[in-house]
Amino acid sequence: GNAGSVVVNAGTLSLQDHGTISTDTLGPGNGGSVLVSASSLSLSSDAEISATSGLQATGSAGNITVQAGNLTLSTNSIIASNTFGVGNAGNVNVTATELTLSTNGVISASTLGSGKGGDVNIAVSDHLTMADATSDLAAVTNGSGNSGNVTVSAGSLTIGPGASIVADTAAAGNAGVVSVTVAGNIAITGARDELTGISSRADPGS
Repeated sequence: GNAGSVVVNAGTLSLQDHGTISTDTLGPGNGGSVLVSASSLSLSSDAEISATSGLQATGSAGNITVQAGNLTLSTNSIIASNTFGVGNAGNVNVTATELTLSTNGVISASTLGSGKGGDVNIAVSDHLTMADATSDLAAVTNGSGNSGNVTVSAGSLTIGPGASIVADTAAAGNAGVVSVTVAGNIAITGARDELTGISSRADPGS
């Protein structure tokens, strides 16, 4: 059978110290969707909101939808849909008034197998801040499946040294399309020897 959905509604929601909201599939059934809605949502210290299709699974991972006023991810926290096998990853859809990523805060969809990676869709009505290295919005393939696309809209956008909006392939699968629309200002501050900015790329060996 298929996994059920996970729905969380809150005024203020804080996930920290490996706190998790997730759905998974490890077999033929599909993973459930994840819906999180909060006026203020923070993830820190290895917290995650995730949907995963495991290595032996043939079912696809569920979609993730996050709706928040203030949304912050910091210190190795992630919102991600992943596939490690033949099942597809789900899409990751985030809507927020303000979104801040720092210290390896990541929103992503990835495939490490033959399944297709999901799309990452980010809509921020006010300011989107990606503060520092590996604070990323990413669709990634490290397998034979193609990565998904990354679509971002924001009122304004700041990308700090080492942060990136990226569709990436490091294997046989193709990288997806990156589309960024910003109503106001875009500020990108680069870093020597670190990918910074907006890109679709093929790594060596892909």
